[in-house]
Amino acid sequence: AATDWPEVLNVARSPELKAILSNTTEAGYEVDSSDLPGMCPPRSFPSKLLEVLKARSESGGRPISVIPCELRENNARLLKSIVIALAHAWKLPSSVVDFINACHWHDTLVDRIVTGPPESHPLLATDPMLTTCEPYALFAIQEIPGVARLLSHPSVVWTGDVLPYFLRKVRILNGAHTALLIRAWPKGFEIVRDAVNDKELGPWLNDLLVEEIVPVLEGRCDNPSGFAKDVLDRFRNPFLQHRLVDISQHHDAKVKVRLVPSYEEYRTRFGREPARLRAWQNC
Repeated sequence: AATDWPEVLNVARSPELKAILSNTTEAGYEVDSSDLPGMCPPRSFPSKLLEVLKARSESGGRPISVIPCELRENNARLLKSIVIALAHAWKLPSSVVDFINACHWHDTLVDRIVTGPPESHPLLATDPMLTTCEPYALFAIQEIPGVARLLSHPSVVWTGDVLPYFLRKVRILNGAHTALLIRAWPKGFEIVRDAVNDKELGPWLNDLLVEEIVPVLEGRCDNPSGFAKDVLDRFRNPFLQHRLVDISQHHDAKVKVRLVPSYEEYRTRFGREPARLRAWQNC
């Protein structure tokens, strides 16, 4: 987009375009206040998306599916509300807003640990897309009545409600990552696997999940106990060099989403302090 923005808008007008997928991280929905209509390109992702949808609307294109993959609760509904608010702020024609509303906005949840290119591999010199990921994969996509499924794969789950998948993954897997960072980083650990295999940190993380996070998810998602056990096994994958420093990015925002809700729900549900979850207060 930075160098080929006119071509991006041409693609937006194409009758072949069926869907837009995005993965801009949890901070990607922030709107740059300096973004203005007609910039080439705007700085923030929501502004870029609005310009793309505006171009398609003005070209007479049909509504498309928007499939955001950012780790935000109700991510499509949230992104749609931001884009519509921006359209109003820019005083765009009502026809553009109507087109945005006519598009199909699918909430999603992506679950797969991807740690980036390996440090050394014979394909690195010839494959710029080479990366390292675990075998486990889940892509939960909200099914909208009357809208055709755009893809089929054993790891893709079409569902009427993405929230149970979101809660399970964010509270257990991502919550464990952030809690482990708080506990392991001051002790000098750099890799998730090494921290989980530590004789002190491993049992601590297991107890955090089993005794304080899983109990607040019971009845709200499928088998949170079994998922927590599997997550610890996934963390021990010997081929993943998952660095704690990468998990530390946007730490304060992550704590609010991944740990604070479990902490508060535990207190409300059981009437006492969760001793391990309380650690986020001192991070």
